[in-house]
Order: sequence, then structure tokens, then C-alpha cells
Amino acid sequence: MSDRSQEGLRRGQQLYAVIEFCSDPETLWSKIASGHWDWLGVRKDRTGTQRFVLGRPPISKGFQVHAAGRVGEEGVSQDHRTTIQTPDFPDESPPRWYRSAEDAAEGFDELVRSLEEPGGSGLFRVRLYEGDSLVKKELVVRARPNEL
Repeated sequence: MSDRSQEGLRRGQQLYAVIEFCSDPETLWSKIASGHWDWLGVRKDRTGTQRFVLGRPPISKGFQVHAAGRVGEEGVSQDHRTTIQTPDFPDESPPRWYRSAEDAAEGFDELVRSLEEPGGSGLFRVRLYEGDSLVKKELVVRARPNEL
């Protein structure tokens, strides 16, 4: 059992050697994607700015897979698609294909809205492609409702 294990947790035990704050979602993404940080929560500073709380070294790596797709549907163009990426898994999810550019744009907006819904913390990079061109991307930061 590691000294940092939850099993042997003692009152006052410090789990992270370094605690850091950032307010930029892209910085949060980069730190989590590096594998050297855990995302601990969100807090607001004196000015009301939302700050993300990070700790290192990370205690553990969770496992999440996010798929947003249907593949090989008859009559669906291979030119209009959305994908999701998380910082823990740099490969994009299998694409979700759409019949038209308008359907893909609507699907992108619906996907972003669904990822923003409450249900635990999460970081998601959603992308909309037309052919090989990236048309739109959005970083979704879904923070738990409880703040530190």
C-alpha cells in the first residue's frame, strides 16, 4: 500500500505535494493531458473568477471512453462528422457521421449541450469536420456543482 493510498488515509495526511490553480480551460486541458496532474475541483477567487484546482503528482488515472458515433450507415456522407476527445485519451472518439453540413452543425450543437449537462466533472474537446477540414471546435468544461 502506497503512503498516498486512500485505504490508509489518516487525518491531516497530505495527498498532493503541489497544489496549483488556473483559470484558463486550455491550460487545464494541457495539464490534465500531460498526465502529471489531477483535477481536484473548482473554486472562485475574491473577484468571482472561476479557478480550477489541480494537484500533483496524480494519485491515479481513471478510465473513461467517450463514443459519439454510428458507423457505416446507408446514405450517410463521409464528409460531415463530429468527434469528441478527452485529455486522458488523446485519440478522438469514433466519428459520428451526418447526411449534410446542416445536420452536422446541428449535431455538433446538440453534442456540446449534452456534454455541458450536470453529471460530474469532465473535459471534452468537440470537433466538427467537413471533409478533411476542421470547421468548428469547442472545449467543454463540465465542473461538479460543489465547489472547493
